[in-house]
Amino acid sequence: MPTIFLLYGNDEFAITRKLKDFESEFTDPTTADMNTTRLEARSMTENDLNNAVNAMPFLAPKRLVYIAYPSGKFTKPDARKKFLEFLEKAPDTAKVVLYDTVEKAKDAEKHWLVKWGEKNKPHARMQAFFLPQQRDMPGWIINEAKNQGGQIEPAAAARLAEMSGVDTRQAGMEISKLLAYVNWERPVRGSDVEAVCIVTSQQSVFDFVDALSQGNAKTAQKLLHRLLENEDPFSLWGMVVRQFRLLLQAREDP
Repeated sequence: MPTIFLLYGNDEFAITRKLKDFESEFTDPTTADMNTTRLEARSMTENDLNNAVNAMPFLAPKRLVYIAYPSGKFTKPDARKKFLEFLEKAPDTAKVVLYDTVEKAKDAEKHWLVKWGEKNKPHARMQAFFLPQQRDMPGWIINEAKNQGGQIEPAAAARLAEMSGVDTRQAGMEISKLLAYVNWERPVRGSDVEAVCIVTSQQSVFDFVDALSQGNAKTAQKLLHRLLENEDPFSLWGMVVRQFRLLLQAREDP
C-alpha cells in the first residue's frame, strides 16, 4: 500500500469527492476524527507537518493527513526538495494525501509533484481530475445522475450541460435538485430542467467569453442572445470586460 497519494487537476468537485473516499476507509468512525489532520500548506508550519505525519495513530492502524495546495507554499527548489525528502521518510503509519491545482492536462507532466510521483512509484500514487470538455458534459451528467441514484434523459442532460458549462460542482448540485424534484421516481426531463435549474449570469458570461476566445462564433452568439434576455446590455458589457481582465491576469501570473 503506498504511503503518499497525490490528487491533481482543475476539477475541484471530483477531487473533493475523492477526498471523502479516504475518510470512509476508517472502520471505526469514533476514532476517525482523532486520526485525521487537515493542513493548508500555505499556513502550516514545519512543526504542524511533522506532528501530523509522525504522530502515532490512536486505536487505528494509520493516521490520515491531508495537505492542501502544496504548490502555494513550496515555490522555491530548495523548499520543494526538503518537503519531498520529508515525504519520502513518512512512516507506514501515516497516509498522506496531497491535492493541488493543475489547470491543464498538458501541464501535468511538468508539475514538480507529478514528476516526483512518477519517480517514486509505488511509494507514491497519483490520480488526475480534469474538467470534462463541453462536448462531454451531457455524458458526465447522465453518469452523475446514476451515481446519485437517479436517471436523466439525454435531451435534459444536454440542456443542463448548456446551462452549467463545464462547472461540475454546479452541475452536480443541479442534478441533486432535479432528482429531489422528481423524487427519484422517474427520469429527469427537459421540462424539469427548465423548471428547476437556474443559470448564474456570471457562469454564462464565462462560457460566452470562453466561446469567443476559442473562435466559436455559433456558441458565442447563442449565449449572447440568452444573456441579453435577462441582462442590461451595459451591465453585461461590464461583466464581459471583467472576465477578460481576469483571464489576462491569470495569463500574466507566473
